[in-house]
Amino acid sequence: MQYPSKSIPRFRENVASNRNAYVAGAELCSYLGVSRTTLWKMVKAGLPSYRVGRKRKFRYSEIDHYLTTIRSSSELNPGKQHE
Repeated sequence: MQYPSKSIPRFRENVASNRNAYVAGAELCSYLGVSRTTLWKMVKAGLPSYRVGRKRKFRYSEIDHYLTTIRSSSELNPGKQHE
């Protein structure tokens, strides 16, 4: 999916200003550059999320912390695979 180049800086600015805001799965998919299927696999593997009614919500700050932790543990244990 192609995004107009002028919308990317605005998107990054919104992410930076709303680190603790809850966001929907579709917005998180755009942020991470993954499909919805991959996102739900990541949730099953331990990606932090919150249920609000029938929907899942995410926080950028928690997602970044989780991914940083996964990356650092992968560097410490190179044989271990994460989904």
